[in-house]
Amino acid sequence: MEVEEASEQLSEHFWVKDMIQTSYGQMYIDLNKKFAMQPENNKQLKKLCTELEKIRQFALNNGYMLQITSGVRCPELNKKLEPNSSKTSQHLNASAADMIFVKNGISSKEGLKLIYKALYSNNPAERIQGIGRDKTFSQVIIERNKNSIWLHCAIFDDKYIANRRVKYGNHWAEKTEYRYSPNGQANNCPFLNDISDLDKI
Repeated sequence: MEVEEASEQLSEHFWVKDMIQTSYGQMYIDLNKKFAMQPENNKQLKKLCTELEKIRQFALNNGYMLQITSGVRCPELNKKLEPNSSKTSQHLNASAADMIFVKNGISSKEGLKLIYKALYSNNPAERIQGIGRDKTFSQVIIERNKNSIWLHCAIFDDKYIANRRVKYGNHWAEKTEYRYSPNGQANNCPFLNDISDLDKI
């Protein structure tokens, strides 16, 4: 079976350099790049970025610029982030990205909520074109810490599906998990029961 050649360009507007950044220094950026250029990881990043292009365009249409804050995460960086990282994080599978939405040079919570609502809505007229309500992303989560708030989006991958089946058994259905962080925790965020729950953030 022929393996697709790894490349720096992942989609029309996203490149490997956009998906490897971290505030933990050049050593981890270099490790992230090496990880991102592995053929299977690179292929998965291309799938992810194809979907992120749709979010990017929707954000631009509404006056916001999508900015990736965390993409692929090598095992060394994920370990360094413990206990604020998961050993089954989809960042480790090149299947997840964290992002903010910037307006006038400032990260906008309102912009983030706008995008989240467009991903969550059951109304096709309100949704982001080309993104399925429960089919495109495995997770859509508003996460935060004391200083920041961001949107985590991940696509389905084999490891994620296997982990969910082990954790939930036959009760688990392959559909998007919509979650939010009302109290500042970055892990184990509760499910969103209603779009009005965003008012708590």
